[in-house]
Amino acid sequence: MKDYKFYTKISIIFITIYIVLGVSVLHVLLKNYSLSVITDSLSQLVYNTNVIKRVYSKIHSVDKTFEEELLIQNIIEDSHKQNNFISIINWSGNYVCYPEIFKVGEKPSSNNIFEEEKVDAAKVYNKFFSLFSSLKSLDTNIPIIALDTINDSDLIIANHINLEEIDFKINHKKSFYAIVISILGILLWVFILWVCRFLSIYFSKQIDLKVDEIIANSKSIEDLNASLEKYQESLTKIQPVEPPTLETNISDTTNEETTKERILTYVRNELVPITISSIAYIYVENTITYIVTKEGRKSTTPDSLDKIYGLLDDKIYFKVNRQFIVGISAIEKITKFENSKLKLEVNPVSELDIVIGKNKVSQFKQWLDL
Repeated sequence: MKDYKFYTKISIIFITIYIVLGVSVLHVLLKNYSLSVITDSLSQLVYNTNVIKRVYSKIHSVDKTFEEELLIQNIIEDSHKQNNFISIINWSGNYVCYPEIFKVGEKPSSNNIFEEEKVDAAKVYNKFFSLFSSLKSLDTNIPIIALDTINDSDLIIANHINLEEIDFKINHKKSFYAIVISILGILLWVFILWVCRFLSIYFSKQIDLKVDEIIANSKSIEDLNASLEKYQESLTKIQPVEPPTLETNISDTTNEETTKERILTYVRNELVPITISSIAYIYVENTITYIVTKEGRKSTTPDSLDKIYGLLDDKIYFKVNRQFIVGISAIEKITKFENSKLKLEVNPVSELDIVIGKNKVSQFKQWLDL
C-alpha cells in the first residue's frame, strides 16, 4: 500500500512537470515549423512573381497583340491548393487572372489585403496565427500579402498565402509532435518508475542489512549485560569477608603481597585509607589518579594506574584503557558505541565516558567469561 502511494505521488509529480515542459516544447517546435513553412512560401512567391514578370516581358516584346493574361491564367490554374499562389489584378481592381477561373472579374475584399510595406515570416505568423500555431478566424483564409507591378502594363501581381493549407500542415505536424512527446513521456515515466523501484529495493536491502546488524549487535549487548549480571552474582556469593588489616601506603609495598586490603589516598591534604573492595573505578585526568568508591567518594593517589592495577584482583577489576580501571560491581550497563566499541555505564556516574576500544572488546568479553 505504501509503495502504491509512493509511485502515485511520483507519477503525479512527473506528469505535472512533463505536461508543463511538453506544452512549452510543443509551442516552440510548432512556432519554428510554422515560421519555416511561411518563409518557404514567401520565397516561392518571390520566385513565381519574377517568373511571371519575365514571361510577360518576353511575350510582350515579341508580340504586343498576344493575350498575355490567357497564358498567365493557364500557368496559375488550380494553384490555389498550394501553400501560396499568385493572381493578376488590373488598375480597376478586378481579377484578370486567378487560379479559380470563375473569380476572374471579381474584386478582392479590402479586408483581404495584408497592409505591410515589408512582409516577413514573423509578421505573417503574428498576424494570422495564435498559440500552438492555430489559425485565427478571418473573413478569408487566402489573403493578399504583397502587390507588385508588371513593367509596361496596367497589371498588378498579387501574392496570396494559403493559410488553410499551411494550417493543415501545422496541425498535422502538431499531431506528430504530440505523439512523439507523449511516447517519450511514457517511456521516461516508465524509466523513472523503474529507477525508483530499483533504488527502493536497493535501499530496502541496505536498511534490512542495517537492521540485522543492529539486531545482532543488540543481541550481543544483551548477552554481555546478562553475562555481567551473572558474573556479578557469582562474585558476590564467593567474595569472602574482609579481615581487618593494617593501613599500608602503596609506595611501601615493595617486598609485601601484591594484593592489599587497604590503600592510603588523599582528600585534599588529609590521608584517607580505603578498602580495595570499596573501589568502584579508578581513572586518570590531567596526570592525576582519582579513586572513586562505591559510595561516590573521590580521592587521589600519587601512584600510577598500572601500579594500582598490579594490586587489584584481575577477576574483579578490568583495565579498560590507559585512563580507566573499572570494578565489576560498578558496571550497571554495557552499550554499543560507534564502530565495534563498547561503552560502560557505571554507578556512581562517571564524569568521563568509559569506552572500550575495539581491540580490547574480545579481551573484555573473555573477562566476563563469554
